[in-house]
Amino acid sequence: MQPRIRFISQRFGISQNPHAWEAPDQSGWLKSALFGSVDVLSRRYCSHESKPIHTNMSRDEARKSLYLQARASSPFANPGIFMQFGKTRANIWTWDREAGAADLDLSSRNTVPESALHAPADGLVLRQSLDGYEGQAWRDGELMQSQWWPAEVRADQWSLFCLSVEKLGLNPVQDPVLLPTDYDRTSIPANDLPARSLLESVRISHWAVVAAAFILLPAIYLGLRYYNLSSQEARKQTELAALWQEKSTQRSAVAAINSALSKTQEISELFNDSHPLPILSRAIARVLDLGARVERVDYDYGDFRVMFTISENFDQSSLVRALESDPEITGVTLEPTGQNAFWNLRFREITMPAGAAS
Repeated sequence: MQPRIRFISQRFGISQNPHAWEAPDQSGWLKSALFGSVDVLSRRYCSHESKPIHTNMSRDEARKSLYLQARASSPFANPGIFMQFGKTRANIWTWDREAGAADLDLSSRNTVPESALHAPADGLVLRQSLDGYEGQAWRDGELMQSQWWPAEVRADQWSLFCLSVEKLGLNPVQDPVLLPTDYDRTSIPANDLPARSLLESVRISHWAVVAAAFILLPAIYLGLRYYNLSSQEARKQTELAALWQEKSTQRSAVAAINSALSKTQEISELFNDSHPLPILSRAIARVLDLGARVERVDYDYGDFRVMFTISENFDQSSLVRALESDPEITGVTLEPTGQNAFWNLRFREITMPAGAAS
């Protein structure tokens, strides 16, 4: 699909179809939204130069050099510039962006001079323009010189044009055939401006911006949602792994306590005396079973104090009941320490002969 084409001239104003025999383009707004638009500017408003391309320069260097020359030599203070490079020459059109009648728009940056749409010719030709007439001198498929007249060309005007192109080695044509206005709409030439200037000349359609927003915004939203869900899932996996590690550590601690309890029980029975470790191990096991974390243990002549941190679902009454049911434990108290989630468990040992406890 080609972009929407508008013609800007004094004769037709701004029109998609400057010629009466062309059918109106009803899809102009849709083309402009999807593929952009191109303004074809009448030769009337353009100043033309044809300059040789220096062979000792790269194409980028030549673009920059000719662009600066065009700005300096243009008769307009704020020129629009269109550059078209051929094999050996570059054609440069400039126009005044701030000129034009009230119903004309010459400030468009996506503008192509109508001469750039003409098919190559051979020698000297006279073409009918959107406004007036244009004389062109062609050699080897490249436009060498152009001149515009607002009305039908007189013989003396054409003779002067022929004299001006003799230095190009072209044979004069005394009676030129008037060529009709013909444009190659299937291939819109690109503006060979330097890279920076070309970026500055790009104009994005408002409709294209809206369409891009409708496409990009849902994609961005879904991408962020996916990222958030993935992050939450990763955090949950990390928390589960940490919880499993903590439970494994607690189970290992209980196993170690039970092993120590067994050894201590054997020693106590051997000496016919009680030892505080079995009582302490049972109390700590009760604390760990309820999901708490033991932080500190103190023992002083039959008095025990266990400091631990609790989880959100910690059942305090279950711990107290479990310890009060132990025949070797008495005076069970459970109270917060004043620090967040820290609790103190206190109880005393009931002195009794070794082996009497169940």
